[in-house]
Amino acid sequence: MAQCTRRDAMICIGVGAAGLVTNRTLSWAIAPRTVDRVGDLAELFRTTPEADVFDVCVKSIQAGADYKAILTAVFVAGIHDIQPRPVGSKLHAVMMVESAFQLAEAGSKCDAYHAALWSLHDFKRYQQRDRNEGDWVLPQNPKVSRLGADAARGDFLAAMETWDAGRADRGLVALLRHVHPESVFELLWPFMARSFVDFGHKIIFGVQVERVLRRVGWRHAEPALRSLVNGLTYSGPGVQDTVGFDRAKELAASFPADWERNSENPQESDSLLKGLRNCDSAGAQQLVVAALNDGVGATAVWDGLRLFASELFLRRPPSSTRRHLPVHPVTEVNAFGHASRATSNDSTKRLLILQAAAWLPLWKPVLTDRFEPLANRPGIDALGGDRPVQGHRIDETFEQRSPDDTRVFLDQGDGQRINYLSWLRGFLFRKAWQDHQYKYLAAISEESRLVNPKWASRLLAPAITYLPTQADDDSEVARRANHTLQKSGVC
Repeated sequence: MAQCTRRDAMICIGVGAAGLVTNRTLSWAIAPRTVDRVGDLAELFRTTPEADVFDVCVKSIQAGADYKAILTAVFVAGIHDIQPRPVGSKLHAVMMVESAFQLAEAGSKCDAYHAALWSLHDFKRYQQRDRNEGDWVLPQNPKVSRLGADAARGDFLAAMETWDAGRADRGLVALLRHVHPESVFELLWPFMARSFVDFGHKIIFGVQVERVLRRVGWRHAEPALRSLVNGLTYSGPGVQDTVGFDRAKELAASFPADWERNSENPQESDSLLKGLRNCDSAGAQQLVVAALNDGVGATAVWDGLRLFASELFLRRPPSSTRRHLPVHPVTEVNAFGHASRATSNDSTKRLLILQAAAWLPLWKPVLTDRFEPLANRPGIDALGGDRPVQGHRIDETFEQRSPDDTRVFLDQGDGQRINYLSWLRGFLFRKAWQDHQYKYLAAISEESRLVNPKWASRLLAPAITYLPTQADDDSEVARRANHTLQKSGVC
């Protein structure tokens, strides 16, 4: 085996900690492997220069790697090679992998590979940024004392409570000797909702990690959880920014016992939406508690939060039409919702819905109120007005790029929504200029299936002004991907 530099040695150590193959001479580029051996491919991605990495993909695909293996290797490479603090700085190469998986599954074979290659390009871009800022690599597993299961759990939770990254890392490694990695997420969901620092990326990061691990296998869990815990214990320069967290823990006790099984009338979601427009974080949490105690069900409350998040995106300032910041209310509510469905702990479910409500008003001064008070403008509930639902064609909808006309088009039937999402995906795979576009499209695709059908078009229509359409040029990444896929014989 060739001599390793210090950096290569650290990479090999990190891969070994995950139980993955580390022999660099046994790679996808030389011999076919199963998805269980994606460590080889991840190492190639980490060590190959950006200009050559698509050529590595050609050989890897010809040797048997499919788009799922590429996406999994991108995830593993990002976990090992990109510093997770602050979470929203360089980690988007990891935080878009589950989104890419979801969109790839809904597309054609060529589309799926385009999503995988875009993700690989995104990893190399952020990897270079990380190298320019110190070249962080996931360190070797810490040495841990032999604690019993209960003691390891207690030590880990104590470290998380006190934001002690080193102790939390040791506690996690000790705990994983006793429990399945999946169960660790039950401990981590509240900590993902604790801090809004860096615009609330922690809940997005945590949910993306959980969903990818559930998809690709728990053998990759230890390094991924170590990276996640490192990010969750980051508190920012002198501030922990735990907006509403302690208040949410107190308010959770005032939920009615049957809070998840009450009325689900969509008009109740509309009422909550209108109330949220004038609330700060504390007021939003109180509004949720009051609604639940008035008999409004959890699903209707979540729909109100979905609507308000999409309204914040819809009413963003014109100067931010194609900038990525306004997507975060939508992607955060999507992440909170998944966490709520994933946990089996009722107390955690209560905390998550309250924190989802508390974080949304924090976006108002960032996206809207400094330009014009949100309450002074038409809301997402009025999108499309009273225009008749007839005669709109999909090609005209994409040419006009009007959220109002798009809402009317979408309400012509479920088939129109399916067709609309298909067009959005097709344009995205070949014209995307930002990784947030992947996260946003995956989020609204999922949320539009979860929301009451009355509101689905309201969540989908604003995308027409942000995601690429036929008016946009194909991206340079897509052109390189086309060349790669032609050489590899995929399409």
